[in-house]
Amino acid sequence: MSVSDTAPAGVPRDPQSIIADPRFRMLVRERLRLRCGLSAVLLLGFFGLVLTASFAPALFDRQLPGGIPLAIGITVAIVLLTVILTGWYVYRSNRQFDSQARAISDIVG
Repeated sequence: MSVSDTAPAGVPRDPQSIIADPRFRMLVRERLRLRCGLSAVLLLGFFGLVLTASFAPALFDRQLPGGIPLAIGITVAIVLLTVILTGWYVYRSNRQFDSQARAISDIVG
């Protein structure tokens, strides 16, 4: 009995054919590029905050309108950016990547 005969329902009979498919490789590249881009934006924000606090702490003495310290404003902005970018990734994944993966699986698998 071969592996292709024992594959459970929903599992492709030949995973190598999916991995070799150029559409699958393009999907993997697109997802990687999006993940790396979003991660880079977040890392720049986080490290920017830490480096500013380390090397220019006087900058955080400033006040935003309403008497809110600049450090609190920047921290809240980074948290909001994290939520927004996570939502964007989920939206793109559900809307584009999942449908592409299903189409590839239907065609190849």
